[in-house]
Amino acid sequence: MLIRKTLSNEQSKVIKDLMVRWVCSDNRPFSIIDDNGLRALIQECVKLGSIYGNIDVNDILRGRTIISAHLQVVAKSCRERIKESLQEPYKNRCLSISPDFRCDKYKQISYLGVTAVIVDEGFKY
Repeated sequence: MLIRKTLSNEQSKVIKDLMVRWVCSDNRPFSIIDDNGLRALIQECVKLGSIYGNIDVNDILRGRTIISAHLQVVAKSCRERIKESLQEPYKNRCLSISPDFRCDKYKQISYLGVTAVIVDEGFKY
């Protein structure tokens, strides 16, 4: 359960100052402030702080090596769930898979994606 609190002007200024310093010193886009993933991460950190008190951020946030290794575990789990969810439609010939290839001309990066359309027993997709 979330508790809505209004920060004092001084507390709000400290948070805004830290955000400005972060965006400017680490060359981040302003849009990162509105990122849902960042907000979910911060919300979970606030929740942990409410449980354990004022704990060191380094005890919560992990480094890129640990996170990249964990990404492999999460990706494997996601692939298994996707594979499992496609089994029944595939067997019943109710599955259409289309590749999607696009290029980002600005960053000079190519992307390959896949779109899967599934029709269930209620003829919904």
